[in-house]
Amino acid sequence: MKRFALPQLLLWTSLGVIPALAQTTWELAPGPSSVEFRVSHLVFSEVKGRFLEFSGEAEIPDDAGEDFSGAHVVARLPADSIYTGHKDRDNELRGKDFFWASRYPALTFESTSIERTGEDAYEVLGDLTMRGVTHTVELRGTYEGRETLPTGEERIDFLLAGSVNRFDYGLRWNEVLEAGRALVGKNVAIRLKIALVRPADDED
Repeated sequence: MKRFALPQLLLWTSLGVIPALAQTTWELAPGPSSVEFRVSHLVFSEVKGRFLEFSGEAEIPDDAGEDFSGAHVVARLPADSIYTGHKDRDNELRGKDFFWASRYPALTFESTSIERTGEDAYEVLGDLTMRGVTHTVELRGTYEGRETLPTGEERIDFLLAGSVNRFDYGLRWNEVLEAGRALVGKNVAIRLKIALVRPADDED
C-alpha cells in the first residue's frame, strides 16, 4: 500500500501534478463466491448452472470507505468449468456450438464503470468477452457488508445480477419446437455472489 507524505502532496499540487491515489488489490475468494446462470429450456422449464472455477481481483482506493465507485474489477472464468449437473449437456456446452472451450478457453470481464446508485446499491458496466467477442454488460446489485476474518484478512461481499444475450456472442445453436418456439432461450440470466478479500499484510 502506497502512502504520500503531506510535503510531497503540497509540492506536487504546486507543480500541477496529481499523484495516483493509493489503491489496494482485493482478491476474489472462490469459496464463498459463486457464478450462476439460468436459461429457459423447453419453453416452460429452466436449465440452471454455474462455473466451478473462476478468479479475479479488484483495485479499490484506500480511502473508499463504503463507496466502491472508484474500484476497477477484472475476472476470468475457464469455459470448460461450466457445470449444469448433466454430463452430456456440459460436454455439449463446451463444444463448438456453444462456448467452444478448446479454441476460446476463458470468458473474461473487465469493469469500465462502477456507480453507487443508493446507500448500498451499485450499477456495474463492463466488457464481457466470450468466444472472442466483446460486448458491454450491465450488472446491478447490492453491497452486503464487510467483516474481519479470523486470519486478520478483511472481506467485503456483493450480490449482483444481470442478463446476457447469448446470440451476441455467437452462441446461436437452437432447435425449433413443433409450436414454433425455440428449444433454448436466447437471454441468459446471471447471478453473482462476490466475496473480495484484502490480505492482512497489505494493511501496513
